Amino acid sequence: MTATSSRNRTDEVNPLDLVSPHYYGEFGPPHKQWSWLRDNEPVYWCDPPGFEHFWAITRHEDIIEVSSQPDVFSNEAKGIVVLNDQQVADRTNNQSPLSQMRTIITMDPPEHRLYRKLASGFFTPKGIGGLDALVARADANAAVIDRFVQSSPWLGHLATDAARRSNTSVCLKLSGPKVTALDTDAQAALLKKFTKLLDDEGVANDIGSYRDAPPGLRIWCGATVEKSSLEALTPWLDWAWAQVNAG
Repeated sequence: MTATSSRNRTDEVNPLDLVSPHYYGEFGPPHKQWSWLRDNEPVYWCDPPGFEHFWAITRHEDIIEVSSQPDVFSNEAKGIVVLNDQQVADRTNNQSPLSQMRTIITMDPPEHRLYRKLASGFFTPKGIGGLDALVARADANAAVIDRFVQSSPWLGHLATDAARRSNTSVCLKLSGPKVTALDTDAQAALLKKFTKLLDDEGVANDIGSYRDAPPGLRIWCGATVEKSSLEALTPWLDWAWAQVNAG
């Protein structure tokens, strides 16, 4: 495995497209960029503005080489999530929830092996057989939010192409003339007030969009959520929106 890329090269690939939530929301995964990197610069240095720098490894054999050397390429030492500047600052000041969250993909051996053993049963033929029911449950949950969006002039899907929308992490954006008339800072302030109302009422916590995404909401609709809970949420969303627009 050898690095063939030049730093900050953006003529064929914009590193920001590889990590920007806004890009993923609007266009989906950057398959074209990944394919170009795989064919031309499989070990590519990325230094996207506003985010941590990182190496993009795109060929299967190189990924296997990296994965098989945890003593050299540690998941746990610095994590595998590319953070934006604000998240880095929060982590430095011990104010980031990410610093308290551990998952199997951020562990190194031997701890990783122990947790992988616990989870491996879900990936057996028997375990995978239950995926259809989980997907159907997530689809039904996402449909609740989709129906709400269709009837709410102030809210829209972040991904305009329905085929690119997630049925688990549903991303929405504020819309309508009242929103578009505001500048970016005013939209962010409106969203902050909106989400605080929901948090203060104990209805929803941390559902605001990511910092680099358009002002909006992130609603978890995975199989761990009851459909009835999402149906109970939507009237609260209308309530909070009416409150921030009162007067």
